[in-house]
Amino acid sequence: MQTYLEAQEYTTPELEAGLIAAIQNSPDLYWEALDFLPARAVDAFAVHYKAWQGLATAIEANNSPPIVGGELDGAVPDPDPLAATRTLGELYQKRTLAQLYQE
Repeated sequence: MQTYLEAQEYTTPELEAGLIAAIQNSPDLYWEALDFLPARAVDAFAVHYKAWQGLATAIEANNSPPIVGGELDGAVPDPDPLAATRTLGELYQKRTLAQLYQE
């Protein structure tokens, strides 16, 4: 029997990929994006959390952003990365509440 997890309803892999691509192109956006993400920013990424973590680690160490490939290959940078960041923060809150509710 397959179980239903309501928290999965609040994920948008395309939005995550678009934000990562936008920050990869303009690393200075990273610091602004942190204002809209949870304290552990990686928690806002339900699908592409490994790519986000690699990008964040590089930027925080003042290194060049890594070239993200694999499932993010061809990701189109989000035209409004700060709006995308706000949306991901809201989705994180909804996932958290859904997980609490389901328990």
